[in-house]
Amino acid sequence: RRMCEVEMVISLQDACCLALAAQLSCVTHQSPPTSVIERIPEPELGRRIYELVCQQCQRAEAASMHLPLLQLHHLRTQFFVLCAFGQAFWQPTSLIINLSITSRLSSAALQQLWHVSRNLAHLELTSPHVSFAAGIKDLQWLLCVRNHRHLRCLCLRGCSISAQALEVLKQCPALRALSLAGNPNVDDSAASVLAALPELLVLDVSFTSVGDAMIEALCYRLRIEAWCAAQGEPLPPGTEQWHRCKVQYWQLAGTRVSDHGVSVLTVLQKLTLLDLRRCGVPRSALAQLERRFPLLRLAQGSVLSESVFLAANVVNSEAFVCACGHTEDSGASGSGPDSSPCKSLEKAQGGRTHAGGYGQKIDAWLLEGISRLLAVSQKLVELAEQVQPPSVPLLPPYPLMSPIAQQQHVCCLHPQSMCQPHQIVSSPYQGHAYLSLDK
Repeated sequence: RRMCEVEMVISLQDACCLALAAQLSCVTHQSPPTSVIERIPEPELGRRIYELVCQQCQRAEAASMHLPLLQLHHLRTQFFVLCAFGQAFWQPTSLIINLSITSRLSSAALQQLWHVSRNLAHLELTSPHVSFAAGIKDLQWLLCVRNHRHLRCLCLRGCSISAQALEVLKQCPALRALSLAGNPNVDDSAASVLAALPELLVLDVSFTSVGDAMIEALCYRLRIEAWCAAQGEPLPPGTEQWHRCKVQYWQLAGTRVSDHGVSVLTVLQKLTLLDLRRCGVPRSALAQLERRFPLLRLAQGSVLSESVFLAANVVNSEAFVCACGHTEDSGASGSGPDSSPCKSLEKAQGGRTHAGGYGQKIDAWLLEGISRLLAVSQKLVELAEQVQPPSVPLLPPYPLMSPIAQQQHVCCLHPQSMCQPHQIVSSPYQGHAYLSLDK
């Protein structure tokens, strides 16, 4: 009767969406309500329910702005609901996260990528300034990417990581494209990690501290094979433990590479791109490479490339050369490396993602949802410093496929612990391992 008085009639579908949204936003969840979300029959209905939940959560969060404990309660409820939506609907094949002054993320927040990374093959985490990535202490969060062993493209541009932190990359044997550009702490000691990636085709170490030693280590087996072939000698024992270098795209701008390192590259079987801008390498040092490979000399002689289009994308737009096969049409065929970034939808604060799913509206919803999930995770981490620890962990437990959790233990964030980073501490929960992060 009241609905008739205000001349408002809603459909049964809308009534069900409103009822489910109210249920999800009011219940105190101790884990993601995945079973409830997975029963939603269509992504469009899921998007509608998600919007209603967000509206109710925003009203609740605004009402508790000056009450940290109540705000924490609403954030946790919203977080668990976002995790459930992520596991049910948000599973992109490629994801690009742009850190900025308004969207900084810590390692603890990035661990929540576990919920949305079942199909992930391409991941970019970029920062225009190292201060925006100050909360990212290491790369242990990368092991929380459920598909990390099948990750094919990884960009960590400007994330202020060190060469020691790159040891985690050995757990990603399928990597074909890797960008460490803009990380001045990455030096020649990273060569052991890079040489352990057998499928690597694209390597971008521009504006790092690497030099000739890295190139020598990557090309070690090819150099040994070339020398033994010239001398008619058998390969020495232990040579098979080194992978043959398959890198065809070398972006070395702003590094300490000299003409000696360039001469080592002549043992490569194929060279498609070589960027030596701001390295001080004389043009004469490139003559031998030009004779061996049919390359064009561009950018005042400091760039060798198979095509002008490829060089223009790398030099002018600093594009990440993608090798996962989800690229825009730019002249490349198949799933080989490409100078264009992945097909993506752009968002100023959250980043870009390729869904390859249900259409533009659903793709945009996927992007917004993942951005919101990471933002709420970061709020929970920051709020932990203002309130007393709750009776349950702030961030939910989930399987961490790493050596730390080989026994299917659970990794959580204990906010008040003063232990060293990555130290396993005792837990009041049986069968749970707590990963403590230093404040």
